[in-house]
Amino acid sequence: MAHPDDEMAISGWIHRLTSRRIEVWLSWTHSTPEREEEALHAARVLGVPPDRLVFHRAGDGTQCDELQTLFPNFLAMESRIQPTRVATVAFEQGHPDHDATHLLVRKAFPKTPVLEWPMYHAYIRGVRSLQDIGRFADPGREEALRLDPDERKIVRAVVACHKSQPIMRNVWAYQLYRLLTLRPVSMGRKEFLRWVTHGDYLQPSLPPSIARAVEETPLWNHYKQCAQSLLASLAGTQ
Repeated sequence: MAHPDDEMAISGWIHRLTSRRIEVWLSWTHSTPEREEEALHAARVLGVPPDRLVFHRAGDGTQCDELQTLFPNFLAMESRIQPTRVATVAFEQGHPDHDATHLLVRKAFPKTPVLEWPMYHAYIRGVRSLQDIGRFADPGREEALRLDPDERKIVRAVVACHKSQPIMRNVWAYQLYRLLTLRPVSMGRKEFLRWVTHGDYLQPSLPPSIARAVEETPLWNHYKQCAQSLLASLAGTQ
């Protein structure tokens, strides 16, 4: 996860894994003492023990600038855990921190199959509540997990752990916005994942019409400069 609370988007899936005694580790790139405490509560709800939690303590909104510092931490995490698969936030230009964390995962876990889940996209608008939330920009390869009533309760319990964040306010505002624009959605009943196939991290991973608009934004240009620096340094060590 890029931030504590990102796990809410796949809480049903995580709990389904832990309830079947499958070993799960959780990692957050950004955290503060308050948000770490909230993440600990969420992990307890999900059945993940404290010794399988990793906090990298990067800044909020500054992960692109910290790529060089964070990368060795991700390599150490890969060496310690040696996972059979990894899941991370989608590279969909919804938040630069999401893109930075996704890039770190792909480069630190090069031989491990990686899944991604949608958060929101894309940062061509100034108001985050108008971004598309909880679905991929291109849903063609996604797989949907339908949550049973108990799993939906788990998701709500995880959301409630993150008291410092206005999650429910944002979700209700988004659902109202979609209803008023005649595109109603019902969130919290399904979770979405797909295998990562995107490999060019200097190009947006979006449909062409959205990608062109993203490429003109200062956020994308800043992310791209930071990503180029990391990729160049990695190429120099190979």
